[in-house]
Amino acid sequence: MKNLFRLGIGRQLAIAFTLVVGQFLIVAAWTAFSLARVDEAAGRIATVSLAKEEQIAALNLAYARMRESVRNNIIFTDAEVMQREMSRYTAEKGQFLAALTALDGIAATHAAPGEREILQRIRAQSQLALQHQDQAMAEAMQFLSAVAMGILQQ
Repeated sequence: MKNLFRLGIGRQLAIAFTLVVGQFLIVAAWTAFSLARVDEAAGRIATVSLAKEEQIAALNLAYARMRESVRNNIIFTDAEVMQREMSRYTAEKGQFLAALTALDGIAATHAAPGEREILQRIRAQSQLALQHQDQAMAEAMQFLSAVAMGILQQ
């Protein structure tokens, strides 16, 4: 330490400046490393959140279209419309189940606390709702068959 004070003021200032610049470089490197980790984590969060939101939107849309098909199949009596609604219902049911399966896949690796339980309740409630909707569609199609048979018998 005494040798440091024996140096001239110019050298002392140069050493002090070098130490300050060195500390600045260390802090800058640490900040860049930390920001890279934060950016990576934010990217993962955004990707997972976006994927969840997309699947939830697909679930909502498919379920709304399924309900619409059931309603149309009950309201309309035209055979062609009823067949088209039945096909639409089957396609939307497939999309609904695919979105639910995709949501299960996301939850398997990226579930927040409580999300798995919510997803299990959604699956159980959707199975019950699908059973009732399937029954309503089957009864509407049976009605169509009965009407067609009645017309043929006359």
